[in-house]
Formats: sequence, structure tokens, C-alpha cells
Amino acid sequence: MSLSVHASPTREALQLADLDAVCRDELAEHARSMVDVAKEGFGVELDGSRASLEGLEQVLAECAEHMAQAGISAASEQSQMLIAIAGAYLGEVFRQAMGGNWYTLRAAGPDDGQLCLRTGGDKPAVLLPLSRVTRRLTEGPEFNVWHYAQVAWSVAD
Repeated sequence: MSLSVHASPTREALQLADLDAVCRDELAEHARSMVDVAKEGFGVELDGSRASLEGLEQVLAECAEHMAQAGISAASEQSQMLIAIAGAYLGEVFRQAMGGNWYTLRAAGPDDGQLCLRTGGDKPAVLLPLSRVTRRLTEGPEFNVWHYAQVAWSVAD
């Protein structure tokens, strides 16, 4: 299972660019929007807990199926909004449970410019929640966000 956790999670090694307070506030607002979308559109309660990521996975599975059947691209405006709010929710649950801060990843390769979360604690890791949501929607259930969370927490504990 791919975790997208970088082995050398020091700020210097990964060249993490700090997000300003406005961006962090926008991510928190996006996470709150995901709570509303899940409840109103899917009847799923997201409460910010670790366990709520199982509900997030349920929502993403339904969305991925709909996108595939309707031929909706991940590049569409609707998909990009879903990726933003679901990725922010996933990241905020990690941040609340594990500590840490949001950054922009500066690295050679396809992850350059991605929003990432560097967790706190004794075993910090760099997680790419928006990237994970994108892959869940476009590449299938092997990129299940609930399983991703279980692996991330097992690495951190």
C-alpha cells in the first residue's frame, strides 16, 4: 500500500514552504465544507474523529463510481472542489490527531507544489492528503483513504 510518507521528514530535506494563516484558515473552512457535503449529499456524519475517515471513504467511493460512470474528469471544476474539500478534511483529521502543520512541498518530481501535512510527535511524517484523495477518485479503491489513515497512524504510534 502506498502511503506517500517521505522518509526524511525534516523541513530542510523536503524544502517545505510555510503556508500563511489565510491558507491554513481556508483549509479548515474546506474541511468544514466537506462535513456539510457528506451530511447533506450522502447522509454521512463526519465529526473530525479518526473513525470518521471511514465515512469519508464511503463518500469518496460513491463519488468515484459516479465520476467513472458519467465520464467526469478529475480536472473538472466539480472534481477539483471535491478533491480540495475532501483532502482538507483528511488532512485536518490527521493534523488534529497527530499534530503538525500544512506546507507546500518543494521537491523534484510530480509532488512538487502539492499541499502536504508534516505531522508532529516523535515520529513525524509528511502526508499528501489531497494527492491521496485524487488517486482514490481516479485510480480506485486500492487508494482507500480509510486504509491510508490506518497505515499512517500505525507508523506514527
